Amino acid sequence: MVFYPDAFARLTGVVPASLQDEEADAGTLLPDEWSEWPAALGALAKDADAQQRWIVDWLTPRWLACREHWAAATPPRLAAHLRRPLTPRDTAESSAGVAELAELLALGERQLRRQMQAATGLSPVQWQRIQRASGAFIKARDALAQGQPLRLAELAAEFGYADQAHLTRELQALCGLPAARLLQAAQHAPDYWPFRL
Repeated sequence: MVFYPDAFARLTGVVPASLQDEEADAGTLLPDEWSEWPAALGALAKDADAQQRWIVDWLTPRWLACREHWAAATPPRLAAHLRRPLTPRDTAESSAGVAELAELLALGERQLRRQMQAATGLSPVQWQRIQRASGAFIKARDALAQGQPLRLAELAAEFGYADQAHLTRELQALCGLPAARLLQAAQHAPDYWPFRL
């Protein structure tokens, strides 16, 4: 199961940034209600569709409650910014500093930091960093799926990285795997996403 950082924080009460460089058993981190997952999914191990239905049924009411809370608690302008689909241009521009993002959203820098932390559990810099790496990963994954050659140097330039080495270091730092292994996993599992628990 894959969650964006803000969704994970809302669903579990655990801020993803607090897990950086940590290795811990999910059972010690997640609320007690999540403990039913292993047994429930294990009982459905021979039926992937049934597992998927169980997950959706379990998450839906919790997610709807989180969305309602998030929508009420997040200022509309920031919410719109966080929800909009990413484009390569957006993610390249996300390398701009906090001041530029604050100006774009017509907020003061301190106000942006407070609002972003409350909405996503991340600082603006952490959010931008993840968004940019996500955009690069998705574009590379989609290119490979279409049989196109992978040109990491071009991808790095498109997403605002200094060079190919900068992109690969960033993916390694955020995901714990080298870019080649991430993309290999994506080819074998179309729904693979690097930011997993």
